[in-house]
Amino acid sequence: MRRPRSRRRKDTVTTRPIEQLNVALSAGAVAGAAVLVTPHFAMSVAVGALLEVLNFRGLAIASGALFRGALQGSAAWLLLLALRLGLVGAALYGAIRFGGVDPVGVLIGLSVVLPASLIGAWRLRPPVDLNAQPLEDPAVGPSSRSAGEPDDWGWDALLYADPTGRSETDLPAGAAARSTTHRDES
Repeated sequence: MRRPRSRRRKDTVTTRPIEQLNVALSAGAVAGAAVLVTPHFAMSVAVGALLEVLNFRGLAIASGALFRGALQGSAAWLLLLALRLGLVGAALYGAIRFGGVDPVGVLIGLSVVLPASLIGAWRLRPPVDLNAQPLEDPAVGPSSRSAGEPDDWGWDALLYADPTGRSETDLPAGAAARSTTHRDES
């Protein structure tokens, strides 16, 4: 019997692909440690990987509840954060103090989520539209520059501007003349 498909919208963000990549990279780290180092070190990497997989899953569940509106206010979010990190800290303390795991191996296992998140975010990024119009800054108005023009030298005027309001004589040579900053003419 088939399970009914979830009614997930196309624009819904999910962490499942990142979590799956995280588990795959964690398994690779454990296997690599078993081959390259010792079984004890590989077990330590596995303990760290298990803790970070569970922690990341808890983060995904809690943030999903926050964005769905199931958590009202910041107090519930902070309570879940403190509870989750407290459990991870207690598990780490117990594993290192009483379990005899290698702290470096646990740290490596805990760190696998970082490259998994970066790779997953890169793979899940929206497609690049080469024909997209430049974004407009509401404070400045429509952009008058095309994509091929050089950078706006007005940023140099802002960078070197004196907060006391003195003139632009202290700008690097030619920067004041190249400045295209929008000034308030009122």
